[in-house]
Amino acid sequence: MKITNFILALVVALTVVSCGSEKKVVETADTEVKKPVVTTLDGEWDVIAVRSRVIETAAGETLPYVGFDLKSKRAYGYAGCNRVQSTLDVNSSEHSLRFGYPTTTLMSCENMDLEQLVLSAMYDVRTYKFVGEGVVLLGQDGESVVTLRRKSTYVDSKSLNGTWNVVKVLGELVSKKLQTRPELTFATAEGRFSGNAGCNRINGELRFDDAGRNVIRFDNVASTRMMCPDMTTEQNVLAALSSARFFGKLPNGNVGIFSSEGRTLLELSKVE
Repeated sequence: MKITNFILALVVALTVVSCGSEKKVVETADTEVKKPVVTTLDGEWDVIAVRSRVIETAAGETLPYVGFDLKSKRAYGYAGCNRVQSTLDVNSSEHSLRFGYPTTTLMSCENMDLEQLVLSAMYDVRTYKFVGEGVVLLGQDGESVVTLRRKSTYVDSKSLNGTWNVVKVLGELVSKKLQTRPELTFATAEGRFSGNAGCNRINGELRFDDAGRNVIRFDNVASTRMMCPDMTTEQNVLAALSSARFFGKLPNGNVGIFSSEGRTLLELSKVE
């Protein structure tokens, strides 16, 4: 009888613990839903999964991404080979979302399967929800169609004013062993920039396109002609400036300079 009573008490205790644990999980999940890390689609997002497929890229390749410009009701991005844009029908209060018919550039790549997968998935999107630091785009039946991770957010061009350390070039951290670390100084009102590319002083014209939001170009770049022991970083900085087309605020607070395909060319940290 004592053994039976002990087993019965143990079962009751485990049931209480289990119920308590389930209640705690539900409360935590509710908290996460009510207080998402992000609250707006505006900005640019990497495509990290399409339907059940996790997107993987080789070193140096660019993830597909989508940019939402809610003000002008348009979407744009990179589908894996071509740049793409479309109209955007979004209702933030109802979390409804529809992409218009996409227009793309006409490049042909070795593997077009990924691009076709991304474009067909966008066509099926009907709603969206915020999940942690990302967004999930859902189909008509509520199934997950596309999973997004924040790439960058819009920032006013005036916020670029001042001096910035170049902390990454083409995805690589800038070596601390460099005799002169690269930096850029922006004077947006004058449409000018200056700085150091890692060896030589540089300067040039700074161009923005307000209609495109966060579109940037570095034109007529000039530099001094010193020679340093390691010119690789400087060459990469100059190549990055030549290919720059967009900028935005990264999740860590730094500013990213991006190519037309969305590759992060430079990461900049503000000098306080």
